[in-house]
Amino acid sequence: MLLAGLVDSVISIYYKQDLYSFSKRLLLVLVIFYILGYIVKIILDINFPDEKKKKDASDEETEESVDSEEGEESDIENIETNEETEEDNTEE
Repeated sequence: MLLAGLVDSVISIYYKQDLYSFSKRLLLVLVIFYILGYIVKIILDINFPDEKKKKDASDEETEESVDSEEGEESDIENIETNEETEEDNTEE
């Protein structure tokens, strides 16, 4: 869409069009390409629904693994702290 707007702008400047026709044509080009892009997105979403689900599932798995790793690290820190506390208590 942006590339189409750029091409239209360059062509309009090259042919020295007046501002009103330039703006009208640029708006028309941008709206048409926006609608075409939206239609292509809908078609791709209909034809490839599994790809989005797989991506969402892999994102959730990644978040769960990060959470479990953080939990393991905090458990290790708690164990170390408890051991130090026990050593302090036995020394007294």
